[in-house]
Amino acid sequence: MTLAPAAPETQAANPAGSSGSPVHKVIIACDRDNPPFTQLGADGEAYGMLVDLWRLWAEKTDHRVEFLMTDWPNTITAIEDGKADFHAGLFPTAERSIWMHFSKQIYEVESAVFYLPAQGAIASPEVLAGQKVGAIRTSYQADYLGKHYPEMDVIEFDSYAGLIEAAERGLIKSFMDEVQRVKYRMFHRYQRGQFKPLKTPRLRNQIHAGALQENADLIAVVNAGLSRITPEDWRELETRWIIDPADRVYSSAPINIDLDPKEIAWLAAHPKIRIAADSDEAPYSFVNDNGQFSGVSADFVQILTELLGINMTMVSGLTLENILDEAQQGKIDVITTVRKTPEREKYLNFSQTYIPTPLVIITRNDNTTINSRYDIEGEKIALVRGFASHEQIAKEFPSIETFWYAKPLYALRAVSTGRADAYIGFQGPSSYLIIKHAMTNLNVAATFDDSLEGQRFAVRKDWPELAGILDKALDAIPAGDRFKIMSKWIPLGLDPAQQKNGSDERRKTMVGRQREDPPGC
Repeated sequence: MTLAPAAPETQAANPAGSSGSPVHKVIIACDRDNPPFTQLGADGEAYGMLVDLWRLWAEKTDHRVEFLMTDWPNTITAIEDGKADFHAGLFPTAERSIWMHFSKQIYEVESAVFYLPAQGAIASPEVLAGQKVGAIRTSYQADYLGKHYPEMDVIEFDSYAGLIEAAERGLIKSFMDEVQRVKYRMFHRYQRGQFKPLKTPRLRNQIHAGALQENADLIAVVNAGLSRITPEDWRELETRWIIDPADRVYSSAPINIDLDPKEIAWLAAHPKIRIAADSDEAPYSFVNDNGQFSGVSADFVQILTELLGINMTMVSGLTLENILDEAQQGKIDVITTVRKTPEREKYLNFSQTYIPTPLVIITRNDNTTINSRYDIEGEKIALVRGFASHEQIAKEFPSIETFWYAKPLYALRAVSTGRADAYIGFQGPSSYLIIKHAMTNLNVAATFDDSLEGQRFAVRKDWPELAGILDKALDAIPAGDRFKIMSKWIPLGLDPAQQKNGSDERRKTMVGRQREDPPGC
């Protein structure tokens, strides 16, 4: 593959790679204005943490890399048109998963709402109702604000310079962007600490490399090379590019939880806490072959018990419905993985979301009719009893023919054998079960709901203190530790040998439909 001729808005930075032989060239698409991750310097060279990462990857894999530096929308087009082999780093979304294959998780970034203290303090996002709040046009952040804070007047900007200028001049009350990116720009171009972030919302997303589905073999090579990048390598990259040590994923700083005297006394009075988890929700929570509590939530529980110095005892052998009943009666103190609903809030307190759980639509590979959430109308849909999200789906789409099952595995098998047209479930557990049970005729057809409302800890209603303590402990867990847990348990998708396009027809349809992707990530 060769680079397209350079144009004013698209430039190819000088290649870098291993000095060994043989050398294989790959072209990597990068946003030219996304510091500290990727940026085009005044000298025409590519700079940034992800640029340095891919140069290091090239050294370790006998590849030569060239960086196609362009505006954000063109980085996506370059992958579609074959002008670049893979993307330097972006968020996996439902629309992209239809036609892209993603690498393992590369890095984690956080987004927040920022404001200018000189123009008045802002205590919470609710204060911004009816106010102008900025975001980059068609970005993930603009979409999030529109969905979760419809009362805000979201103003979209074409450039970061325009966004910051509007905030400085008071034309917008606040704006939402990635924390690392804002801090980098403040350090290098504006007054350091000029803008302050709100405590909520704080959203975490994982960055992945991405290539066309038919280039799944290349992603396997990418993953193999990424596995050679050591924590020491990452710490060096972060020290070079991430301004605030608190934002570094691979920081080894000691963990400190700021508990007040009342919270410390409460923990002292409650040294033993009964917990329960859905034992059939792998990889979030499940019982392994040795009868042990395992999965994402188990690893978080282990960290929390060490941080807080408490004993969390598992109450096993219960279904989710039984767990909710026991919690309502005060026989269980904490549920480790559960979604917040208005009904459950009547008898439970909830922590912050700690496991993002996008809902995806699973179909057979030969099904080309379901490409979005609205395509399920009139179809046979497999759902799971007791799942709040599934009860909501049944209410929202009364025309679907529902088939209720006791477990996600049974629902997936119903789709695999043709008894149902689709299953709507969480991406992590669905991919996990499909791979484990070799249901190779299934794939992810589309995202049903990619909001970050996901799994939380739920605490009995008469223990509100514990919900607040868990939030403080979760906030104290370093991003690197969270990242390692998620990478360990959550499959990115199906194995390249098993994951199919869902047909070229589906990919072409979705590529033609989706052209406005978020900038940066």
